[in-house]
Amino acid sequence: MEQERVLDDILSSLENYPNMQFMLFTNFWNKLEKKLDYFIKVKEHSLLVYQTKNLNISKNSYRKIRDYSLKQKRYNLQGKLYNYIFIHYLPEDLKSFSKKIYSSLTNGGRVYLLVDSKENFWNLATKFEESNYVSINKIELDSNKAYITAKKMHGWGD
Repeated sequence: MEQERVLDDILSSLENYPNMQFMLFTNFWNKLEKKLDYFIKVKEHSLLVYQTKNLNISKNSYRKIRDYSLKQKRYNLQGKLYNYIFIHYLPEDLKSFSKKIYSSLTNGGRVYLLVDSKENFWNLATKFEESNYVSINKIELDSNKAYITAKKMHGWGD
């Protein structure tokens, strides 16, 4: 319940522009994913879900679904830029992964990486920093989970 409340706070703090683009990398479809999905539906934004296994969810007017592979060179296959990318699992090679998604973000776009609270923040922050992200922070969802957030800075690493 606490996780959902904090996610509500995060979502309500996002810029309120029309037709924003969201990307979600996940291997499960639980309360946080459903809350994010509902927010996007209500606000009439768009969501691209990259699944690592079949999540038994369907595409619809605002949600598209793709299978995810680390071997992909990039993830914005249509050349779209995304305002926010949520990553709901910890990739084995976060530095390589964060470099791949960098070109998918708008300038000033933000990444939210869901991690166990016990993960070493400085280690993860360094990997984002080495991939040209700035403003890296940790938002505790509860005693077990947290988001590591990072922002794409205009003109860096392009």
